[in-house]
Amino acid sequence: MPAFKLTVDDALALAAAISDDQKPSEVVLPSTGQRLKIFVSKNGCRRVDVTVAVPGATRRHAWMKLMAQNVHKGSAAAARARRGARIVHILPLDAAGKHSNGPGWGMVEDGALVKNSSAAIDAASWAAYRKRSTARPAGAASSAAPAGKKRRTTAVSDDHVVDLTASPPRAADSQIVDLTRPG
Repeated sequence: MPAFKLTVDDALALAAAISDDQKPSEVVLPSTGQRLKIFVSKNGCRRVDVTVAVPGATRRHAWMKLMAQNVHKGSAAAARARRGARIVHILPLDAAGKHSNGPGWGMVEDGALVKNSSAAIDAASWAAYRKRSTARPAGAASSAAPAGKKRRTTAVSDDHVVDLTASPPRAADSQIVDLTRPG
């Protein structure tokens, strides 16, 4: 497996582009500036292959893919996607390009990394994200929300941060989503 791992911001940017209603054809990886093509798989799901050059090989090999949830599956995630959730799975691949059913997977749902993939996401980036996602504003004594406002709700474990009030990021109007530029 290559030494390079995605940052949480990379995973969120890739997931946003995959889920974007404008259906961009490429996305720019924030940590490196690398342009990655967005494909449509045989099952109709949009995906990004993160590739690495293999010494001695005549072509680049994917070592990870991020793929939209297949709404035609019978899983709970598919049911949430049918109800409008934007779900993208982070799937590390083995040397043969295959993935297992679960171990090592990560998941971005509605703009939040809700399940970490330790095989794909940089550990320091994940730790910083967890800290950011669970931080409370100074003086926040109550979890009650002001009238008319949603209460921010998060749940945290070693591999999961869930922000139930996060709204999905919307990409720019262009066909290429470049998330390396501010604003």
